[in-house]
Amino acid sequence: PHIPRHHQNWRLQAFTHYDRMKNESLSYTAPVTLSKADALAIKEKLIKFISESVNTIQDSPSESAYCLCIDWFEF
Repeated sequence: PHIPRHHQNWRLQAFTHYDRMKNESLSYTAPVTLSKADALAIKEKLIKFISESVNTIQDSPSESAYCLCIDWFEF
């Protein structure tokens, strides 16, 4: 039951960083139109990216903290 609030809190943190973003920061927003099949293909790529990122993060030394927020939804 706390997951929606957890995601909301981290997205709010992202909003507060927009005015002071550093070179290693990245923000991307792209409202698009596409087919249902392509939307599903992109979702699968995002899931694969997240899985690969988790593997990298698990093996990485803790030198600095980052936050990754990804939203993909139909509107």
